[in-house]
Amino acid sequence: MANPKIDNQFLLDYAAIRDIQERYFMAVDRGDVQGVRDCFTDDVHATYHLKPVMLGLDAMMDQTILPFFGRLKSGEVKVSTHFMGNFRLERLAGDVAECEVYAIATHVLPDAEGKSHSRLRTISLRYLDRLKRTEAGWKISMRVQTLDWGCEMAGSNATPFAQRVFALGK
Repeated sequence: MANPKIDNQFLLDYAAIRDIQERYFMAVDRGDVQGVRDCFTDDVHATYHLKPVMLGLDAMMDQTILPFFGRLKSGEVKVSTHFMGNFRLERLAGDVAECEVYAIATHVLPDAEGKSHSRLRTISLRYLDRLKRTEAGWKISMRVQTLDWGCEMAGSNATPFAQRVFALGK
């Protein structure tokens, strides 16, 4: 988007679109099913790192989000942290917007030998999203997630998912 007109409506839309991205990442890390669902339209088209296009919110949840939440709850992933970096609103035209978001996700995995140490899997992701303004606010209607790079290393001192959820009172 070349030199957008920065007025009050642009700033309100920009803040709301950035907020939906932040809420998505936090909901994923918290294992919050409804929180993730609230970020998308029911008819979303989503592709997550080389998977086939998923049509509809239920398909996306069933094929990507819910299996990941199962890994969190089982302890296969001890902690998930998504850090949102660069955010660029590429297009804003009335009730449609497109943005690109960079994120670094780190997943703490138990040591393969069951010791107290952990492994850290860190990946760099990009989210290319189209959003629609709905009666409930901005929602993601199309998503392409790409994996730029990843690495794995030793780690320690992770607070398991179950303890973090308990601490939040959920």
